[in-house]
Amino acid sequence: MSAAAVLAAGCLGGQNGDDTTGTGNGTTTPTGTTEADAETWREEMKAQAESELEDDKLQVWAQSPTEKKVMEEVFNGYPVEESILFEEAPIIDEGEPWEPLKDNVEIEALDTTKQANTYRRQVKTGSVEKDIITTDYLPTLVKQDVEVTDLSDIPAWRENVPQRLRDLTSEIAYYRGKAVSCVYNTESVEEPPEDLMDLLSDRFDDKSLILDVTPNPIVAHVFTEKYADSVPPRLEALGSDMTGTEFLEAIGAQNPALDQSAYAMQQEVGTGSSDVALFGPLTVTYDLQVEGLPIKPVEHPSAHILRPKGIGITNEPPHPAAAKLFIDYVLSNPSVQLFEKGVLSMDYQRSNPEGAAEWLNADWQEPYTQFEIESSTKTVREKWREALDVPNV
Repeated sequence: MSAAAVLAAGCLGGQNGDDTTGTGNGTTTPTGTTEADAETWREEMKAQAESELEDDKLQVWAQSPTEKKVMEEVFNGYPVEESILFEEAPIIDEGEPWEPLKDNVEIEALDTTKQANTYRRQVKTGSVEKDIITTDYLPTLVKQDVEVTDLSDIPAWRENVPQRLRDLTSEIAYYRGKAVSCVYNTESVEEPPEDLMDLLSDRFDDKSLILDVTPNPIVAHVFTEKYADSVPPRLEALGSDMTGTEFLEAIGAQNPALDQSAYAMQQEVGTGSSDVALFGPLTVTYDLQVEGLPIKPVEHPSAHILRPKGIGITNEPPHPAAAKLFIDYVLSNPSVQLFEKGVLSMDYQRSNPEGAAEWLNADWQEPYTQFEIESSTKTVREKWREALDVPNV
C-alpha cells in the first residue's frame, strides 16, 4: 500500500491564480510554480523561520490528547515507529528546508469546540496566540468569516494539491485522515468477510451487519444474496434503482467519511448485538479489544477510507514564516499523513465522492463527506434524518 496522497484545500473566495507577490503578514511569496521558485521560497522561509524560532517555538493547537501525542513526535521531525508503516520515516534531516521546525513545535490539546471558540474570540480581539489550528470545525470557522491565512502561495499547496481541491478554497489544508476497516465479532462469526462483496454471501443474514453511510452511524440491513440483483427495500424506498451488488460496489468506491460516534457502532458488534461492522475506525477497534470485547479488524484495502482533517494557519500568527514552512512540510511529506496504532493511510484517489451519493438522491452528500463548507453539520443531519427516517442521525 502507498502513502496517502496529500489532500489540501484552502477558503471561499481564496486565491487561485498562479502568481502571488505578497501576503500582508510579513512573509514573502513565490511568483509562479517552478522548482526554482519553490526552492527560493523555501530558502527565504527557512531563514525567516530560524530567526522567528531562535528563542521561541511554533505554537500548534491540536484537537485531542491522542493527536497531541502523535504531533509532538512527528511534527518535531521524528519518526513514530509504532504508528507508521512507511519505508521512509517522517523525519526532518539536516539541511532540509524545514530544519528550523525540528524540536521547535509546541502542541496544546483542546477539545474541538473549546479550540474553535477560543480562536474565534482571539481573532475578534486581535490577540491570536497560536500559529497552527487543527480542528474539524475549521471549515465552519471559514464559513463564518473567521479569518485564517491564505495558503495558496505555499509551494507544496501548489505542487501536491489536486486542482479541483485548490479551486474549492485556499485557507484549509486537509492533512490527515482516519483509517478504518471492517470488524467482526469473533464469537458469532466463524470466518470474517473477505471483502465488501463477500457480505452478500448467505452466511450473513440481513440483521448481522451495521453499515455506516451517514454523518452518524445508523443500523442498516446488509444486502444479502437475495438482493444481489434486485433493489433492496431501503434503496427502493429512497427512489433508487441500484441493486444490492451495485450498492456495495458504490460503497467500495465512495469510501464515505465516518463520525467519531462510530464507537457505538463497533461496541454493538463487540457486545453481540450485531456480527459485523463495516467501516469502523481501527483505533476504536483496538480500544475495544483493550476492554476485552471479542472484536477483530479485517484489514482489507476495500475497507479503508480517508477522512480528511482540517489544518490551517491562524490569522496574523506569531510566527508567520515558520507557520508557512510548517504547512509546506506537512503537505510535502506523505509520511506525515499518519495514523495511530500501526494504521496506514490510502491514496486520495481511493476516496471517490461520486459513487454512493446517488443511492441517497442527496446532492449535498458529496461535499459533506469531503470538504463541506456550504452546509452546517446540523443542516446535513436534518437532511439525513428526513431522508432515512431514523432518529439517531
